[in-house]
Amino acid sequence: MGGVPRQREIREIWGVGNGRDGGVGNKGAFSWHQAFTNAMFLVATFLLMILLVRGSLQVCAPDCTGVDPGFSVKDPTDCTKYYICLDTSGDGKLVASSESLSCPDGQFFLDEHTIPRCTPLPEFLPNTCKSMCNPCVPNCPAVGALEPHPINCSRYYVCLEDNHVIEESCPPHKGHFDYKFGECTADNTVCYNYCDPCVPHCTTVDQRVEDPYDCTKFHLCIMGGLANFKCPHHQVYNRYAGLCEENVYCLPTC
Repeated sequence: MGGVPRQREIREIWGVGNGRDGGVGNKGAFSWHQAFTNAMFLVATFLLMILLVRGSLQVCAPDCTGVDPGFSVKDPTDCTKYYICLDTSGDGKLVASSESLSCPDGQFFLDEHTIPRCTPLPEFLPNTCKSMCNPCVPNCPAVGALEPHPINCSRYYVCLEDNHVIEESCPPHKGHFDYKFGECTADNTVCYNYCDPCVPHCTTVDQRVEDPYDCTKFHLCIMGGLANFKCPHHQVYNRYAGLCEENVYCLPTC
């Protein structure tokens, strides 16, 4: 039946006694002490889940964790590029260069070497370009994880099941989302700035991606680059179908 829960129903929800097995005395008495204890357990469990989720943070950005100063790390969005890690403040914390660097033509960046470096095509390992990420979409590692908004530092995403997300805002007194720690802060130097919506991003080989400037064009992701295509006359590229079609509304991103 609907309506306000009865006292017995409340006891069952909170897991307290019913007067016969650990209540506070009289039959039907409600144990607020037990309810408080159970509530604190739920809060502690929730906080532990948050810590575990933060530990599994997986953002589409260069990661200098565990490398030596001056060493290079891969660009997670492009297997032909890399970042250099450096201790810029003398505090032992390494940060990645502001922009990625490109390997010479025909080379790919491999971090499997003792010293990560660009490697010519004959030594290329096939899996290097198969796990790229798109910096302009949420990259959810687990349910409950927090992911940065690609272009708005005051907003972030909460990861749900089946790669669904909900968008949230940081409070005014902590108006910037720290993408490394997954929390809102007043520090405006912690913003995620790796998304350029005007640059096509490949995550797998043979993937088709739209041209951000021209709705009649698209790109095919190939090993280490893009192959450019133009739709036939009167057709535009449908990003959802991955095909050139007629009578499809399209507004260029850039």
